[in-house]
Amino acid sequence: MMILGLALQRLLLILLVIVLLYCAVALFIYLRQDSLLYFPHSYSRAEATERARTRGLKLWPAQAQDYYGFVDSPETRECKGTILVFHGNAGSALDRDYYCTQLDALGYRTILCEYPGYGARPGTVGEASLVADARRIVKAAHIQYGGPLYVLGESLGCAVAAALCSGESPVRGCLLITPWDSLSRIAQHHYWYLPVKYFLRDSFDSIVYLQAFNGSVGVVLADQDRLIPCEHGERLYKSISCRKQLWQLPDVGHNNWMQAVDGLWWHEVWAFMSESSE
Repeated sequence: MMILGLALQRLLLILLVIVLLYCAVALFIYLRQDSLLYFPHSYSRAEATERARTRGLKLWPAQAQDYYGFVDSPETRECKGTILVFHGNAGSALDRDYYCTQLDALGYRTILCEYPGYGARPGTVGEASLVADARRIVKAAHIQYGGPLYVLGESLGCAVAAALCSGESPVRGCLLITPWDSLSRIAQHHYWYLPVKYFLRDSFDSIVYLQAFNGSVGVVLADQDRLIPCEHGERLYKSISCRKQLWQLPDVGHNNWMQAVDGLWWHEVWAFMSESSE
């Protein structure tokens, strides 16, 4: 009986250690969730201006104390419309100048939008901050350039772009590249051993954001995406009730999907996106 009692005590001790370690991991993820989701590249305004200049871009709005992003076209140029690009969770807007090359060739004005806390912009990260700021960007772009106005998001930026399609919005079309359905579902996929959906501060639920949108929505999935598996984008696509189109890119993943597209592909995509507004 004594041996059995000691064995039981040892088993309980092991179980207690496992529970404590589990709770420690959960607490760590809860406290560090922002640093696990957002990876901003920060620099000075002077560096932002110089880096933009070398790419043929300029800060927008040019005279504002705080800029919203970078624009690729002179304000006097006649454009088919304006496309606001919201980037993924790492780096900064200037890392996405490849969008300018493709969209400029199609005759659109491109604005690479920067998040609060990224680049040279002040502010804090988080869903409330990013979405509220993005709404101000849409308003400013619509006032300055008019319509049609489109939003393009990649990864995290898809959720921000989708948020701009909720409520009253001047947005006519939304292109989502490697999107998720909701942050809680994708977080649960990666942290399957934790009830992460119960302690996430941000929800970024694109299904909810898009449920009442009546514009055009394009969804682009990379079939080798391991960061945001296609099933999440497919679930989002199935939930969309407005005019929509799906493109699935073969043999590429989350960070190299650009290798599977060319100018003709972009022309096809934007022919769909702009059809209802021309």
